[in-house]
Amino acid sequence: MASGSVLGSLPLPSRDFFSYTTPQVCKPVSLALTIRKSYDPQRSCPLFRLPPEIRARIYEFAFSEYDDLENPYDRQTHYYRPGYHYRHRIDTALLMTCRLIYLEARLIPLYINEHVFFLSNGPPLAYINKRVRSNLGLMYLCQAFVFRTSPESYFAGLNEEQLDAVSHVHFFIPQRSLELEDEIESWASISNIPLMHLRKITITLRYADWRPGPLGLDPRYGTTASRSTGRGWGYYFRNIKGLDEFVMELEAIEMMKGQLEDIVRRASEWQFTLADGRVLVQERADTYTWMGPYMLILHTLSLEAGPDTPGVLNLPGSTLYVTVLRWTAREAENDDGTGEKAGANTTKQMTTG
Repeated sequence: MASGSVLGSLPLPSRDFFSYTTPQVCKPVSLALTIRKSYDPQRSCPLFRLPPEIRARIYEFAFSEYDDLENPYDRQTHYYRPGYHYRHRIDTALLMTCRLIYLEARLIPLYINEHVFFLSNGPPLAYINKRVRSNLGLMYLCQAFVFRTSPESYFAGLNEEQLDAVSHVHFFIPQRSLELEDEIESWASISNIPLMHLRKITITLRYADWRPGPLGLDPRYGTTASRSTGRGWGYYFRNIKGLDEFVMELEAIEMMKGQLEDIVRRASEWQFTLADGRVLVQERADTYTWMGPYMLILHTLSLEAGPDTPGVLNLPGSTLYVTVLRWTAREAENDDGTGEKAGANTTKQMTTG
């Protein structure tokens, strides 16, 4: 795949932002097909006297998402966390200033910004997913790329060049949806969206996203059914085309820190086979802590609680532990594609079922 640079090491998508001419065959059709037939070359404009690389840098600054300080998130919610203290905004008014700017920069907001899906416990629907159509027919998002609609519906609404521009998707997903194939928005179904071509995926399990009971996670297993088929959640990475990087954020409260560390130790052996035969191999693990909500609603917090009884901690700011695991794609060596190195001496069962 060809690559260039917008800002330093930032690679461009396989299609050049500044010379896209291939006709679109899928719907919705790109507006660029119409306006590229008639536009002012803007030869007297100082912006277009700059080299394309400099213009790309300007566009990135202009279209990067930022915190909307007038719309803070409630600290006592599951979606308030580092990087998510406010609603995010992306200003796209620059795309409406002239046709040439639109032709050059229309894909950059999609490419440089993270597309976030809260599959549970996300921001209120009224805050997000609000679409506005400009007088140029451009569909853009007022509240940045944060959705509570299904990922499948979102990707189905993009045309071919937009799909190719989407680079990074972030899923906040409960463990049950990660592991259970019959969930409405399961990882198995999300990974199989045919139009989704991504370069990076981030999956976050927050402290309240775990199953009740002791923490446990294994890419080969999740349910009795998946154990019999051999298709745990790690299997479904092979459905995603073009993936280069996978990031997984695992979060736990202090009393479960040891269980989280045990998962992290075993995760160093996890590998995931991709559609093109490459393998995701873990590069590193980073950790950090932050002060979570004052009231944490947790499932089976104490041993005395039943499996369906939430425990409640009233704490003056509770410490949450987060480990960020990073995998990058490499050429396959000796891997069975199930999420473990071939022959690795690792735990073969989950901590909990």
